[in-house]
Amino acid sequence: MYAFTAEEQWTSKAQVRVPEPNQLENYLDIEESYHRYAMLDSNTTLDTQKALEEAFTIFSTSLFATDAKLDAIRNSTYYQALAQNLGDETEQLSLLNNMASRDLSASEAIKGNRFIYNAQFTAKTRADARQTLVEALAIINSKALDLLYERQENRIKNRILALETQSLR
Repeated sequence: MYAFTAEEQWTSKAQVRVPEPNQLENYLDIEESYHRYAMLDSNTTLDTQKALEEAFTIFSTSLFATDAKLDAIRNSTYYQALAQNLGDETEQLSLLNNMASRDLSASEAIKGNRFIYNAQFTAKTRADARQTLVEALAIINSKALDLLYERQENRIKNRILALETQSLR
């Protein structure tokens, strides 16, 4: 007779979707200002919903990106605690890769809908699963916001350069 025991695992799940305007208020204020000055010769207004969807696309792309997942796991309390108990860097990297590829995942909540996703993380305890998912989403969100602001800054610099070039003509 053979007896097998499987290690118990817990999965924490979250649903992420396009943010509400008040969740990205600072970003939208800057976007509105840029739009107003970029479109001086036009009587258009910023499409807030489109801006929110574009911001969410950056976040959701990061949610699926291997580098973003590795970074999120590497900076999680759970990974750091597990990695401490490993002997060498090779084992730590193996653990990191396994956690990023197996334990942290995302999928469409509704097939074909790019504006709502399910995210999940699996760990040895319920608390670790939940906390690590929260940490990972926060890290990915923070990096996505950094990228959004960086892109805004580059667009503003390019617009200023274009206006300066026009004034020299």
